[in-house]
Amino acid sequence: MGSHYFVFVETDKTTAMQLVIVTKEADSYFKHLRLRTHLSRIAETCADICFLKRSLNLCLRWYKVDTYYPEGTVDNMQKIVVLEDQAEQALRLQQMLEKYASCHTDFTYSFRHYERAIPLLTEYKCDADVLFLDIQVPDMSGMEVARRIRAMDEKVIIIFITMLTQYAIEGYSVGAFDYVLKPVRYEEFSAKLDRVCRMLAHQNSYVTLEVRTKEEIRLISADDISYIEVSNHDILIHANGEVLRQWGNLKSYEDKLAASHFVRCNACYLVNLKYVRGINGDTVTVGQDELTVSKAKRKEFLMAVAQYKGGSR
Repeated sequence: MGSHYFVFVETDKTTAMQLVIVTKEADSYFKHLRLRTHLSRIAETCADICFLKRSLNLCLRWYKVDTYYPEGTVDNMQKIVVLEDQAEQALRLQQMLEKYASCHTDFTYSFRHYERAIPLLTEYKCDADVLFLDIQVPDMSGMEVARRIRAMDEKVIIIFITMLTQYAIEGYSVGAFDYVLKPVRYEEFSAKLDRVCRMLAHQNSYVTLEVRTKEEIRLISADDISYIEVSNHDILIHANGEVLRQWGNLKSYEDKLAASHFVRCNACYLVNLKYVRGINGDTVTVGQDELTVSKAKRKEFLMAVAQYKGGSR
């Protein structure tokens, strides 16, 4: 048999996952797909592939697309979650992801689809890389979902799916990365995924700082740091909801983090641009905190934010 892929089929919510092995012949069809369905038969050999293809074609019309991943790609794949109440729109997104993956061999992903907001919020484990949110779903607005997700997870990349461009501005309040307009076109979708991949590559660059507290020495990923500030000759590192106090000067951290998109908004703050959620006058919202943008740093800081959000990195 050829290269194996694992296809998981869950017959209902209480039964265990059943494993199906298919050959490379089915790769193009099954790649990055996992279904929760009520299939009455499980294909176990190459001879059953045609049957399974027909069954999955039928199931895609009636059942919620869940997640699938090929063997050996789990560590490197991007976890993509979609909130979309229209099954055909969710399927279209999945097909465009499949097309993108076929053109970018280093891009692997899992795909999980929710038709309602409450199950997504209930099950969310803060482990998604990218979250596509439909602005309008029956049980809650996509904007409110984004606010609740952002309160739990500051790292996930949020992209809104909408028919109205007005939500692009409001999206900054929840740290949205971007938006796509319905009907979604592949060219636009692909360009935004290019930007997403660049950001994820930066997040996975594993720049670390050695942080010495009174109790211990810790290694902190630069990606987990929202900003660093100077206070009474101490350095305060804001990371993962903690504030770590250090001796040192801000310039040394600025030098260490120069390649990790950290920029000063004034003499006292060094900001990770990934956590910038909005700018209002002389105030920048970083995570849950509001920091002052000085006149001296304003032009440089705004340009850095615009380049970062625009993908010029």
